[in-house]
Amino acid sequence: MSTEELLNKGKTERMVVRPIIQTLIDVYALKGPEGFGVLFEGFNLPRWLPFKGKFVGKMGFGQSEERMYNIQQFAKAAMKHGDRAAEFGVYTGYTTRMLLDMGFDVLAFDSFEGIKGSGEHDIMQDGEFSVDSMLEETFERIKDAYVVVGTLPGTLEGRDDMFNFVHLDLDVYEPTLAVLRYVYPRMHTGGVIVLDDYGYHITPGIKKAVDEFVAESGAKFIYLTSGQGVILV
Repeated sequence: MSTEELLNKGKTERMVVRPIIQTLIDVYALKGPEGFGVLFEGFNLPRWLPFKGKFVGKMGFGQSEERMYNIQQFAKAAMKHGDRAAEFGVYTGYTTRMLLDMGFDVLAFDSFEGIKGSGEHDIMQDGEFSVDSMLEETFERIKDAYVVVGTLPGTLEGRDDMFNFVHLDLDVYEPTLAVLRYVYPRMHTGGVIVLDDYGYHITPGIKKAVDEFVAESGAKFIYLTSGQGVILV
């Protein structure tokens, strides 16, 4: 098939699918708050999805294969510079498990009592996303990690760790900003920090915390269309 034929085929497909997707958006009110776009925005979906099916059964509630894949890829890049990783906000432990399987020495920080430290900038409240009902399963999944149980940033007192890769998934403003201030000066050159919930309207505190930190530190920040944020060191 020639390039011209391929382009014409693509145009035809877009013309067919556009009204269908627009109807879905309108009927099911898939539009998010102002500034957050809509589902299927752009209509031009990628056909090569290297993550498709690779993380089924290997991710917690609310996670997506695309986000897991992004974490994995940035972790691979950071691993070239060392093998120390940390996760702040372990939840069900699937991301910690992935980092362990990649060969990282992982520090896993969590209260295991759900969200902690919510305040006026947050929608989610303390206690949400508790893993009480699956605590044994979670600890079995992360048993090879060095687990630090407690509320952040309190569990960082007296510590002086160094990291190559950090995954930060705390859902609320105050602990996110505190952890960023702790980990950033302790990242090795070439390290990466991935922030799980930067671009979601239900976690406005994350965007506020990251924006404030980037402004005060001058850190290099990238926003991914998956909703994640990335800080390069």
